[in-house]
Amino acid sequence: MKKLPKPRMPWPILCMIIGIIAPIEFSPILGTLTLMPHRCAILIFIIPALIKVFSGKDIKWAHYDVLFVLYGCWVLFSFMMHLEMNAGLATGGSLMLECLGGYIIARAYIRSYDDFMATLNGLFYSICFVGLLALPEAVSGFHYVHIWLRGIGTVAVAANDEVRWGLHRSYATFNHPILYGAYCASLLSMIWFTETRPGTRLGKAVSLCVATFFGLSSAPLNTLVMQSLLGGIHRGTKRFPNRVKIFGIFLLIVYILLALFSDKSPIAQIVTRISIDPETAYYRTLIWGFGMDNVWANPWLGLGLDPWVRPAWMPSDSVDAYWLNVAMQMGLPAIILLIAAIWTLIARVHRRGPGQRPHQEQRAAIGWTLSFIAFTLAGMTVHYWNSTHTYLFFLLGMSGWLADPAPAKVAVKAKAGAKAKTARRLAPARPDWTHPPHPDLPLPEPAYVGHYVGALDPLAT
Repeated sequence: MKKLPKPRMPWPILCMIIGIIAPIEFSPILGTLTLMPHRCAILIFIIPALIKVFSGKDIKWAHYDVLFVLYGCWVLFSFMMHLEMNAGLATGGSLMLECLGGYIIARAYIRSYDDFMATLNGLFYSICFVGLLALPEAVSGFHYVHIWLRGIGTVAVAANDEVRWGLHRSYATFNHPILYGAYCASLLSMIWFTETRPGTRLGKAVSLCVATFFGLSSAPLNTLVMQSLLGGIHRGTKRFPNRVKIFGIFLLIVYILLALFSDKSPIAQIVTRISIDPETAYYRTLIWGFGMDNVWANPWLGLGLDPWVRPAWMPSDSVDAYWLNVAMQMGLPAIILLIAAIWTLIARVHRRGPGQRPHQEQRAAIGWTLSFIAFTLAGMTVHYWNSTHTYLFFLLGMSGWLADPAPAKVAVKAKAGAKAKTARRLAPARPDWTHPPHPDLPLPEPAYVGHYVGALDPLAT
């Protein structure tokens, strides 16, 4: 049997993956703009992607696409209101380019199951690559990638040496160990649900876990645990109707009980119990508490780049929570638009059930959803910035073919399924030759007899 060729990854997707994992030292400066590798990839392919999206031949724009565009426009608008015209365009435009660029390019060029699997394989091999770079770094503590590239450009990463569990936290090609770990941990469910060969599936899962471990960050490790738990819950409850609603109600009840019977907030209790470093976990609970005070004080446009109000004994101005940072910098409309877009996209991905699309596509939808939910929850204690910010929206765009399948391919599959169903209905019943017919009953038609007797006779021609 002739082996089918493996699906090829579209060139824009390959360039996006290279741009996401490329070191920030490869960033030319153009005026006041820092053209990081992932931004260069977006600038190259965003126009062809927009032409492909708006051509209307293969992609049908939906309300979640509109919500993502509105979110990007609000990002630009909010920073233009906070800063001067040029500075607002530079800052807001860069963030808008990162989010919409990653989403639209993935939305435009990942349009089938083959494209999705090729992209997933490319992401997996990129994780293996950065994981190999992280291994000697974790053992030696020498951050050689950023140290060797420090003199190339004007942008450099200040890599600090931090030891946990007897190993050094690895940066690989990323700006921070937690970003490296978040990138490596993001694909576990997608790999597990789409890989059909058990040995290969286990090998890839172990590779992702080992690569994630070298970052020695609690949030990425918890991302792996969360995906495993969600996968187990899916397997154990897939025969229950309305399981998503039941699970959501259960989580709500747990949240209410934690809020009522404890002197700490539910988020503080969860964060302190799942973090490797208790001091870091406690500091992040403080960030959430005082950060929300800033959100309520500036609900519409946020703070922009202004420093956020906090006690003097909190010297660091970093906000280690992506979702909180969006609300703090750009206001409640930004986070509402973003959550609405994501929620609507996930609902559209699962609009078609198991009997309405091929089994492999259904498993891809489940794997993508579980991976993204875990990546989203990790964003409560991780701030995704630079290439990881683009990667977040790239993951969202990867599901566009599930939410909006190509019309021609859907029609072909439906037509093929209808033909197969008709053929099965019209096909004559096959005689049962496992038992000899009763002597009082008539034999089948000669054509059938000759056909099946010939098939059973090894000497028949």
